[in-house]
Amino acid sequence: MNKAVVPNLRNPAAFLCGDDSDIAHANCETDFEMAKVPVFYGVFPGGHLGILGANAAQINKAATAWLRWRLMHDTSLDPMFVGPECTLCKDSAWVVKQKELDVAP
Repeated sequence: MNKAVVPNLRNPAAFLCGDDSDIAHANCETDFEMAKVPVFYGVFPGGHLGILGANAAQINKAATAWLRWRLMHDTSLDPMFVGPECTLCKDSAWVVKQKELDVAP
């Protein structure tokens, strides 16, 4: 994201980013730190091409679930992103950080 855009976020956001091998990883980390809204920050193995390769299914699942959770208020997805049983948090394929994230409204 752009450093001028991140401080202007007004709603919860999900940053799904590649690991250290991704050229944009450092930018994604900075965006997470700069955000003033609740954020789910998930790092997946590999870089940008991870969305086309072996990690595509897990990235698509997380992105689709986030949209259903936040935009459609699908509370059945709460445990995927928050709480003591956060499934993505426990998934060894992801490195997760959260900022002020709570259950869907």
